[in-house]
Amino acid sequence: MEDFELIQRLKKRGKIAIVSASVITSARRWQKLGVWKTTLVNQLVIIGYYFKIPPRLLKSFYRLWS
Repeated sequence: MEDFELIQRLKKRGKIAIVSASVITSARRWQKLGVWKTTLVNQLVIIGYYFKIPPRLLKSFYRLWS
């Protein structure tokens, strides 16, 4: 959730610019779980973050489903 936290903090400081540079990430989780399940797990973790669920529990939940 470090990246999510960083973006949330940056949004409070001003407008975020989108750059045209590409990044490469692994599609492994998306291929393994599928789009719907991966999206659901990601959204549940974000909801848990907003409800102040301890990071270790969010990590456990994320790892359980990935």
